[in-house]
Amino acid sequence: MNLSREAIVETALEIMTAYGLADVSMRRLASALGVQPSALYWHFANKQELLAAVAGVVLADLPIVEPADWAAGLKRWASGLHVALRRRRGGAEVVSAVLALTAWEAGPGAAVEESLVAAGLAADQAHAAAVGLLYFVIGQAFDEEQRLQAAELGVPARQVVTAYQAVPAELAATISPSAAAESPVTPQIPVTAESIVAHGQQDSAAVVEQVVGLIVTGLLSQTN
Repeated sequence: MNLSREAIVETALEIMTAYGLADVSMRRLASALGVQPSALYWHFANKQELLAAVAGVVLADLPIVEPADWAAGLKRWASGLHVALRRRRGGAEVVSAVLALTAWEAGPGAAVEESLVAAGLAADQAHAAAVGLLYFVIGQAFDEEQRLQAAELGVPARQVVTAYQAVPAELAATISPSAAAESPVTPQIPVTAESIVAHGQQDSAAVVEQVVGLIVTGLLSQTN
């Protein structure tokens, strides 16, 4: 076959989407493409370079934050990032792994920071906002991925985990109303697989929107 970078990345995305990032090995990728693993290294120096290309596809076409409308643009960008990360299994995981070894200036948050500075925000505020938003959304999406994968592994719905977790009363009420009623401050409640899956199904897009709204409100208060 006529092997190309595009074909390799596309196949890596297919494997990741179907089975998860852990299954994207050079050996498995070569087998899926019908070539020897050594053939892949003509196109990518190492696996990290390949994963960077995969992450680039995941993050393609993110909304641009225009300085003239930065508040609304920031919300669109965060929402677009969240959608992009959740579009494929392993999206948040591969982006997180790649950004850990990528300079800030080369990552997706740098352009957001530049737009905020161009809009008149202080450099330290622009940087903090861009960093905070980027890693909050990645963390939120990664958490959703992990919960979904746990559910797909067939964790018995009512198997109680041996550890106990102290949680705020308002959160405990959504997991175990009886436990919340018994101790309204910080009840000790059993964390079950059932509750983990239920919380993974919450409207995470709304959570992202709320958090971004709070950040934008804080930034606006500093610029007025």
